[in-house]
Formats: sequence, C-alpha cells, structure tokens
Amino acid sequence: MSWIYEGLPNTIMVEGKPFLIKTGFKNWAKFADMIVSEMSEPAKLRLALDWFGEEKPSNTEAAFYALLDFLVCGKPVEPSTDKVVFDLEQDWEYVYASFRQVYRINLLKDDDLHWWEFQALLKGLINCKLNDVINVRDIDINDYKDPKMRKKIREMQKAYTLEKNKNTEADADAVFGMFG
Repeated sequence: MSWIYEGLPNTIMVEGKPFLIKTGFKNWAKFADMIVSEMSEPAKLRLALDWFGEEKPSNTEAAFYALLDFLVCGKPVEPSTDKVVFDLEQDWEYVYASFRQVYRINLLKDDDLHWWEFQALLKGLINCKLNDVINVRDIDINDYKDPKMRKKIREMQKAYTLEKNKNTEADADAVFGMFG
C-alpha cells in the first residue's frame, strides 16, 4: 500500500474484512515489546486484540498476523544475521532527543503520531546522536589495525552496548516464526 496517495492506514484486513486499529507509535512500541516478551503465545494472541477498535476479528491468529504486517509497515521482513545496533526501548533517550533536534517533534506529547510515520521519520534521521550511537555499535573493530584506534573504538562500543536479553535477532526470528 502506498500511503503517498491513500494516506496512512487506520484499518487492517483480516480474512478480507477491514478492522479499525490503534495507530499511534506508543501503542506499536508496546506491541513490539509484547511480541518479544516471555508471555505465552495464547496470551499474546488474546492481548493482540487490544490493538483493534470496538469490533474485533474472531480469528485471533489471523488478526495477530495482520497486526505483525502492520508493525513492519506492510513490508516483507527477512531474518537478519546482522548484529543488533538499535533497540527502541534502550535507545529511547536518543530517539526522543533526535526527533526534537531534527524534526522539532516532542514524542512525549505527540500520542497521535502514526506508527508508519514514526518509522519513516526514524529511518530518515541524520546528523544526530542516535546515528552516532548506531554507527559506533556497527563498527567492525577488525577494519582497524592501529592499537590506539582499536582501544578507543572498544571504549566507545562498551559505552553504547545494548543490554543482553533485550530485542535480538533471535527475538525477531521468534516473532515471525511464532506459529510455524
């Protein structure tokens, strides 16, 4: 779906029928946390219905998959072997500061910012602290031979290390392979 012409979606299709959903970025950050949590799969399926408006689909599994599709902005997702360099929850302060700096958007006050718009703006961030942090995390130390430079890079990477047991590639694979 191209939202250039059609606008941002506020419904998703489940078994050929449109259902209203919550679209605010905070709701979808919570959804992303929920799907990688230790909650049981049946509990996740039941809880996922909270992202719908008053009318809820009867097929919870189909509804869940439709919500996952919305989470990734309708784009195909391939399991990644890349190292994890970003975590929305752990990097929240950098995200918040970068949105304020670059876009003049206060994410604490803007509850209505659509998830897809948030994702597009996040991808478009340049010249901000969040980019600096991600770039440091992504440096391959093996590309540097100078011992002093390697030491400095290790120190910077240590300062920006993501906590273990947070959203990892394994979590993402679990989300997209949860039912089969």
